Parts: sequence; C-alpha cells; structure tokens
Amino acid sequence: GFPFIFALEDSMNSGKKLEKDIKSSVAKEPIYYLRLKDSPSSFGQDSNYVRFTGDNPYDILMFYQGYLFPTELKNTKNTSFSVQKDKTEPKKMIKYNQIKGLTEASRYEGVYAGFLFNFEEGKCYWVDIRNFVGFISQSSKKSVNEQDILQMNPIEIEKKKLKVNYRYSIKELLDKIVRKDGAKIATTDI
Repeated sequence: GFPFIFALEDSMNSGKKLEKDIKSSVAKEPIYYLRLKDSPSSFGQDSNYVRFTGDNPYDILMFYQGYLFPTELKNTKNTSFSVQKDKTEPKKMIKYNQIKGLTEASRYEGVYAGFLFNFEEGKCYWVDIRNFVGFISQSSKKSVNEQDILQMNPIEIEKKKLKVNYRYSIKELLDKIVRKDGAKIATTDI
C-alpha cells in the first residue's frame, strides 16, 4: 500500500471533507453532481510553487428533475461564518465573488442557487441566495450565525453520522427546494 494516502485522508480539511460527504450522499441518487475545480495560480512570476485559488462562483452544480442547483458549501467548527460584503474587503469565509456568482445564477428560471451551511457540531441548512442577500443587505454584522440563518427561511438538511463521515439527505433537500416547502423566496438584487 501507499501509507502517504492515509496521511492525506487524515489531514483533509473540514471543507474538503464536507465536499466528499456531499458527493457520497448523492452517489446512488438520480442527481448529476459536478465539483468545480479550483484554478491553479503560481506564487510569483518565476515561481515553481503553485497554489489553488478559490475564485469559482460556487463549489458544486447539481442537476435534478430538470432543475439546476449551483451551491456553495460552507462548513465550520465554530458558531458563525464571516462575510465579505464587497470586493474591497479582505477575503472572508463567504466571499463576495461567491455571493455575486450565486446571485447571477439565480436569475434564470429553473435555477435554485444557494449556500449549504454546515455546523460541524450541530445542524445543516440550505439558504437560497436571494434570502441570504436580503438578510445581509439589512444587517451591519460582519458574520452570520445560526440564529441569523434561521431568519433567512432555511431548509434544514438531515444529516446522519456514520463511523467517521456523514451522509446528508440531499435528494430530500432538492425535492423541498423545487416544491418550495416552507421557502418563500424573496427577490433582492446584489
């Protein structure tokens, strides 16, 4: 075997672990799942070192029953997610280009764009980008916590702990979004 593979698995950051768990959660469902790859950029003009930039408008695309779900996955061990409200601010957990990208995607019929917020020690929610933008545009806060998310008309996502990983009820979530169960979606431009 290759022992370094196990070391990589153990050191996987919590965001990558969430992506892996979401992908595994939809593997046997009739859902097309695509993870957008981060683009590489070098540290300097003549540098041999490459890092991956997070400039994608969102992490994943899911396609289900004729609907598209651009989704940004957010995971925290803490109690809140910091928000970059405009591009002049330093980058935060929720980046301005992600808010802008999800908002642009949501302008099309049949597209449901939003954030999946996972509190590692608690619950998991999906929030439509329009509800998120409506909330942050009315708030002077620099971050959002679970109480804030509950004001954004979220849909709670059931999650089940396996031995190490989690499984998330993504198909049920997508069904609820399409049916708009409990989701009165506001319309706010960024």
